Amino acid sequence: MKKIRNLIVCLLIVAMTVSLSACSKKPLSEKKFRDIMEDKYDYEIGDAYKGDDVEEHLSASKDAFSTVFYTVYEDKDTAEDEMEDMIDQIEEEKEDGDFEGTIKKSGSGNFKKLVIDGEYTGEIEYETYEIVVRCDDVMIYVNVSLPDKKDIKEANSIIKAFGY
Repeated sequence: MKKIRNLIVCLLIVAMTVSLSACSKKPLSEKKFRDIMEDKYDYEIGDAYKGDDVEEHLSASKDAFSTVFYTVYEDKDTAEDEMEDMIDQIEEEKEDGDFEGTIKKSGSGNFKKLVIDGEYTGEIEYETYEIVVRCDDVMIYVNVSLPDKKDIKEANSIIKAFGY
């Protein structure tokens, strides 16, 4: 009986640790985005712009097939809405037969992650690997078209370098 109780306590501690680590994610700063993309991955940063609900938007690209977007929205709610719209759109495309592949969602609280791996089969057909991360009011979007294993590994490495 005592062993079962100890096992349950250990499992609860592990579950709480995992939950707290997901909640403790911090939004990526523009400086860190620039430093990582330029120095570590040798991506070229495009011009910044602002929009209606967007305080800052940057794009970084290595070639025509690999692009990373960094967006700071005016508030957390706007970023959450954008993330939900993206999820709804890709799920609808899958239901309609315009996307074949996997859609993985994870995260909670101030953090959410979406990984899309497959092929768009609509008007324009192409393979894609995409990672979208939202942390508070910041959204990161990594897009690799026609990916090979090296491209997928790099996309995941970029997200890891950002702390996600």
